Amino acid sequence: MQKNKKDQLQYDEWWSNFTSANIDDPGTIYRVNRIIKKIKSLKVKDVVDAGCGSGELLKKIWKKTNGLKLSGFDVSQKIIERNKNLYSEIDFFCLNLNEPDISLNKKFDMVINCEVIEHLHEWQRAISTLSNLTKNNGYLLITTQSGKIFNHHKVLGHIQHFKKEDLESEMKINNLEIIESSYAGWPFMNLKNIILSLLFKDIKKSTIITSKKGVANKLAFRIFSYLYSISSQKRGPQIFILAQKIS
Repeated sequence: MQKNKKDQLQYDEWWSNFTSANIDDPGTIYRVNRIIKKIKSLKVKDVVDAGCGSGELLKKIWKKTNGLKLSGFDVSQKIIERNKNLYSEIDFFCLNLNEPDISLNKKFDMVINCEVIEHLHEWQRAISTLSNLTKNNGYLLITTQSGKIFNHHKVLGHIQHFKKEDLESEMKINNLEIIESSYAGWPFMNLKNIILSLLFKDIKKSTIITSKKGVANKLAFRIFSYLYSISSQKRGPQIFILAQKIS
């Protein structure tokens, strides 16, 4: 219980400093577009964003789809209360993926875990929880990072990056059948990581990438958004895994 309280305090403090997940970031745009495309193709009726943060992914999904019941949860009570005030059309609640034996009666057609699992010490437990939240024949979509952890990743709280095979193995243990699994983003995501590592060698200074919104940043974001759109769907630091829950 003490650890779970510590998690909540840590993320309450985080969201006090960063009230936005920087939805304009090229990597975020790239992931959001792929996620929405997948939601539409699967024709699911309800979706939960597990580790929803400031709710911006759900806001984008709500704008781009019709008739979906959307939910989101996060460990931070502070950000959940903020989300409830901003997005009344979405159901938000507080839940900690690090907690053992989470009991939640509700299950979902689709569970999304977008850029969260790299922040968790007990990621295997998180996958078990995500599977338990998924209806039989429903879907779990995980996006995360592979390769080297750079300074700008550290300031964003990345604990570890993955090989997709390790995630696949853990998902299979939890009654999830892999439907699609790929790396993506080469070479332009790799290039951006290298550029940021050179520009922001001081971790504290690298917070500028999440807060500065000047003309140069906006131009760089536009350029990289285009480059990401033509990047490899088979190689790169970005991981996408879609799995289906089997009974």
